[in-house]
Amino acid sequence: MKFRYKEVALGVFSPIIRVAIKNPKDTGRHIECHALIDSGADMNLFSSDIAEAIGLDLESGKKGTVSGITAGESQATYTIPVILSVGGWEYRVDMSFMKTLSRNVHGLLGQKGFFDLFHSITFDYPKQEVIIKAITA
Repeated sequence: MKFRYKEVALGVFSPIIRVAIKNPKDTGRHIECHALIDSGADMNLFSSDIAEAIGLDLESGKKGTVSGITAGESQATYTIPVILSVGGWEYRVDMSFMKTLSRNVHGLLGQKGFFDLFHSITFDYPKQEVIIKAITA
């Protein structure tokens, strides 16, 4: 799969891709959004507004905390299984959601639940593209 970088400011480009997040109990309930492929993120992290929009009960998720994206202040997260659609391929992953993260902020695709799904992810800044190679049997 190959994705073009997205211009986030005049002359500034980032590896932001379009994904869909689906409720595994009702795949008709889904939302498309943009997410930053972030090799420094430990996990996938999105706004709780997205979870609520597709009918997920945050309180049923595993409670945890994050602090890096929150300028060092610890914030609660709720981790719930979802279906992540990337480039037409679907993966069942654990997705963390945070109530204090704005829906207008791009979600993060991190090590667990994104990078571990693929054989390699190559960032080619001069070409403004990300190349993702699937794991083959």
